[in-house]
Amino acid sequence: MEGPERLVANWGAKGYMVDIADLWDDSDKAEILPVVQAACFNKEGASYEYPLCMTAHCMAVNLERFKAVGADQYLDLDTHTWTTDQFIEAVKLLAAENPNVAAIYCSGQGGDQGTRAIINNLYGGSFTDADHTKYTADSPENIKALELLVGLEGINFDPAINGGEEINLFRQGILDMAFCWNIGAQLNTDNNDAGLTNDGDEIVCMAFPTDQAQPALCGGIWGFGIFDNGSAEKIEAAKTFIKYMADSAATADAVKASTYFAVRDTADGVDLTKIYDGNEIMSEYTKLMPFLGDYYQVVPGWAEARTAWWNMLQKVGSGADVTEAVTEFCAIANAAAAK
Repeated sequence: MEGPERLVANWGAKGYMVDIADLWDDSDKAEILPVVQAACFNKEGASYEYPLCMTAHCMAVNLERFKAVGADQYLDLDTHTWTTDQFIEAVKLLAAENPNVAAIYCSGQGGDQGTRAIINNLYGGSFTDADHTKYTADSPENIKALELLVGLEGINFDPAINGGEEINLFRQGILDMAFCWNIGAQLNTDNNDAGLTNDGDEIVCMAFPTDQAQPALCGGIWGFGIFDNGSAEKIEAAKTFIKYMADSAATADAVKASTYFAVRDTADGVDLTKIYDGNEIMSEYTKLMPFLGDYYQVVPGWAEARTAWWNMLQKVGSGADVTEAVTEFCAIANAAAAK
């Protein structure tokens, strides 16, 4: 059980996995989210993953801090969305009270999905091309987004912290918002009840601000693949197990055990959209699932690109020209992708 970046783009591409495209029937193709399906198949039509669950990474805000300065007017608390202009106005209000509204953390790759998402969403940029063959972070939209963040008072590029450390600062009340967030963070009870900061302020999960019709969230997809050990009998047994876990009456229990969300609406007639009814946090977070964007983590050269990304953010935060820094990032990442 793993994600497409390993099952499809790594082990599958190296010939280690069994093609399980035959497990995908018409109901699967009709029900499983298209972005999830696309990540589970390679360009030749082979499938090395049959998906079970997913989550969408998002950001979070300290609602009490927003209310204190009137910035909550810019939050749609029903849909958990906001626009780029609303984000800018909110940051201006918050920065008048707190010089550390948010951090573009860049000490390493930990939580880098958050920095990619805030930059890609602000003006509708993309991290790779649609075919996942090259990196496109140097688009005019992304350059504009980075220039905005560099110049926005209260948004600080911090080379001393990663995503996990940003979350700690947010929970401690030092930051007013966090870009590294997901359902696990929302449910965390280490220092207070779920959905509260250490001091008891309410935490609201939010999609990243965008000027597009809707945000595009980075996500995680987990499912099953089969290593090809040459045994037809064991491969068939594994397929039976996969269908039981991910496409049967037992799938609801399997998804709940993962603490994530189903990739489909029903399995063997069981409604998977209601498995978290009665759980306020899970039900509210479910609203973010339709915003799951392109699963671009399958592009070649991924490991090298992640390192080059936080190095680029450090340079930008130190005053380097944004266009030059992002152009250099793409040159490094695309060289790795071409190997």
